[in-house]
Amino acid sequence: RVQISQSPQSLLQLINKITLEKGYLALYDGFLLPFCAQSVYKAVIFSTNTFSSTYIFNNRKDPASTFTSGLIAGIVNSSLVAPVEIIRTRQIILSSNSVKSILECVRGIVNESGILGFWRTFAPTALRDGPGIGFYLLSFNFSKKILGGHINSDSDPPSPPSFINRLVSASIAGIAFWIWALPIDTVKTVIESGQYNHLLSKPASFTSLWYNQLRITKLMIAENGIFHLYRAWPVALGRGVPSAAVTLVTYDYVVDYLVSKR
Repeated sequence: RVQISQSPQSLLQLINKITLEKGYLALYDGFLLPFCAQSVYKAVIFSTNTFSSTYIFNNRKDPASTFTSGLIAGIVNSSLVAPVEIIRTRQIILSSNSVKSILECVRGIVNESGILGFWRTFAPTALRDGPGIGFYLLSFNFSKKILGGHINSDSDPPSPPSFINRLVSASIAGIAFWIWALPIDTVKTVIESGQYNHLLSKPASFTSLWYNQLRITKLMIAENGIFHLYRAWPVALGRGVPSAAVTLVTYDYVVDYLVSKR
């Protein structure tokens, strides 16, 4: 809502307006579908990253290999994220979180743009999540080495990192992701909302998807300035840092456990 709001309200002002007009449950509009998809997202990201790291980069731990494995994982996952997030954004506009509203959003998108309409934001999603996941995993692994005193080694440290090491490293990874992702995510969300539908070329080709992203980005900067693209940073970091901490710390411990059982 912060990203698609046309008024220059602060985050607290917007929250207050939403809760007064529609109640506190309105803060969860569009929650259902992304929540249900999270486990699929993470499975695709980590399995693709492991596959790339193993079969393309031969388990090398250098920064370029780590980043590129994450980049590939993020782009692959974007094909799943794009349709889910466009439905979520439309639900927020409808102020609903019901299954019925999901079906209404699906029908509306199909009527507007056909089946390819679900991937009209694939370009900005891939641009956000490809490099974003690359920075996410690179920051996590690099921070663990720095905090563990193994900065000059491309191999795994001799002893597992501590819980605090993993927690801090995961939090840094969450920040790194959103530093890259936030301005792209803002443009993507605005495109999903349909505010600029009259300016968009139909997503009939790969080229037009990138053209739409560039055209709307230029227009938003011209209208509101570049810092407008970062207006949702409190929400992004407030959500992204705890999420990264839980996800990466859990993943890291599970991987250590599975490897130890081989």
